[in-house]
Amino acid sequence: MASMAISQTTLDLLMLWRVSVNTKQEYWQNYQLTIRKHFHLSFRGFMGVTECNQKIIKGFRANNGVVEAFRVANLLILHSIGAKSGEPRVNPLAYFNDKSDYFIVASYQGSAANPQVTIEVGSSEQSVEAAAVAEPDRTDLYKMIAAQAPAFAEHQTKTTRAIPIIRLSAV
Repeated sequence: MASMAISQTTLDLLMLWRVSVNTKQEYWQNYQLTIRKHFHLSFRGFMGVTECNQKIIKGFRANNGVVEAFRVANLLILHSIGAKSGEPRVNPLAYFNDKSDYFIVASYQGSAANPQVTIEVGSSEQSVEAAAVAEPDRTDLYKMIAAQAPAFAEHQTKTTRAIPIIRLSAV
């Protein structure tokens, strides 16, 4: 596998689900503070996930895939279809890659229902097929990711479930 370096700042942002909170409101307050801190955003009131993702995506597209806060991380934009809603989804995600495939640490529900997805990497767009990485490869890959990005290792200690890794392969 190629180098999988990723900054702690990026991981703090992308691993928001690992923050232990008591209420949904507290979660969103933590999310908003993290976004402000790492993206140096100034805005009034609450900024939800959609608005924040739109800012990241806008910056990604304006700068050929480079977003200031993600300079040392690989970032892609995933176009998928929601499993339950059937609605299109567009999300920025950190990725890891080897020679020909991309890997994301993410939920597999939408991808299982609709495995044909599109990704934007840099200034190019390509169709890929999403598939969950099966054991024992998932465990080996997760160890490699966690070695480069300790927040993933910490997250695994807070749950008993196997955190999914999705392989995105060119079609």
